[in-house]
Amino acid sequence: DAQIWLGSMYENGEGVRQDYKQALLWYAKAAEQGSAEAQFLAGLMFENGKGVPQNFRRALFCYTKAAEQGFSNAQFAIGVMYENGSSVPLDYVQAFMWYNLACKNGMKEAVQARDKLMKKMKPQQIQKAQQLTKEWLEKPRNQ
Repeated sequence: DAQIWLGSMYENGEGVRQDYKQALLWYAKAAEQGSAEAQFLAGLMFENGKGVPQNFRRALFCYTKAAEQGFSNAQFAIGVMYENGSSVPLDYVQAFMWYNLACKNGMKEAVQARDKLMKKMKPQQIQKAQQLTKEWLEKPRNQ
């Protein structure tokens, strides 16, 4: 938690000079210890190019690490990437699945995004996304 706090201080210039590289360094330290929040925050820095060149693949990697631990913000971010085709192929089924997972973890914004996306999808796609959600939830994970 202290590493995330330090990362946030450097990212936002709170009590220290703003320094994105230092922020990412502290987020990375916490992420290496398995912090889903830090993995997500590092992913945001890669997605937005803060302190590093913008790198959507690295962002997706960090988001996936956090999402596997049930971190709804990361699940939502992956859903957005698939819905918009940002650095991943446009895939409404995958987007729906990730939004669905974030919904199951209590994220209200994901409910709205999923329901809006559903209007663009065919019934077979929704059924496939529901099946993928079920399979993802049943898959054992190392945490």
